[in-house]
Amino acid sequence: DFQGRLIHILPAKPSSDQANDAGIDTSNMTYKERQALARKKEAEAAKKSWSASFLRGDAVVDNLSDRLGVAKGDVLNVKDGISSGNAAVRLALGETHIISENIAFFE
Repeated sequence: DFQGRLIHILPAKPSSDQANDAGIDTSNMTYKERQALARKKEAEAAKKSWSASFLRGDAVVDNLSDRLGVAKGDVLNVKDGISSGNAAVRLALGETHIISENIAFFE
């Protein structure tokens, strides 16, 4: 009796989309292992992926510092109170420039 009401509790059953197609026994796996297995199956079935022109921020800074002949910290830091914009903006502009060069190279 819960707050004047009867509660009918049934044991949980795995949903049909979580059915095990690979024949792997998941009954003795931990929750984390089952989630990792589900993510792996989802990733294998995914049709979209990262763009080939995706660049990480550190790669952009490395490239810009090599081209300009300055230290990596100098690409993002503001010197002597003079700023050419926000560091994120400079990073985005550098990334755009590098991606456009890559696209032009592959065309």
